[in-house]
Amino acid sequence: MDDLYQRFLTRTRGTPYTVSPIQGGLRLHLDVADVTWQRLFHQMRMSREYSINLRVDPARRTYSREQVVRSMRWVDGVGMTPRVQFSDGAGQGTRKEIHLGRRRRTPSAHGYHVDFRELAELVDEVMLADGWTRTMDRSSRIGLIAAGIGVGAALLGVAAALIAVLA
Repeated sequence: MDDLYQRFLTRTRGTPYTVSPIQGGLRLHLDVADVTWQRLFHQMRMSREYSINLRVDPARRTYSREQVVRSMRWVDGVGMTPRVQFSDGAGQGTRKEIHLGRRRRTPSAHGYHVDFRELAELVDEVMLADGWTRTMDRSSRIGLIAAGIGVGAALLGVAAALIAVLA
């Protein structure tokens, strides 16, 4: 785990992201402790913190990445430095976006778009290059099962309606 931690520390150096150890893996998140990035985030009026909980299974050399989003707000700090406060609640899982027409760009901080796509690409870049295999995270599996049940129930409803109409 220390090797992965060091690899991510090296990869995130000079970016708006940083890495912290968590139980069973690592957490990649916005570097709000760095005053330079903090000021940029404040200027961008960012209201959400995007992070990824990276869970690893060293025995199987597999990893999953769970996206976490928390609301954040800016408050006056000491001097001219704003402070950030995070909400207690967080959304977790895998976020998928579908865009029709022109794609709305996320705010940019020196070429970084500070969003899930960028963080996920960073995680995959490091992990896949070292021979790890990605698996689906727990929240996404639960969501997929729930979606499957919903689709199945809808199909049963349509079938029942057709049978009633044709009978």
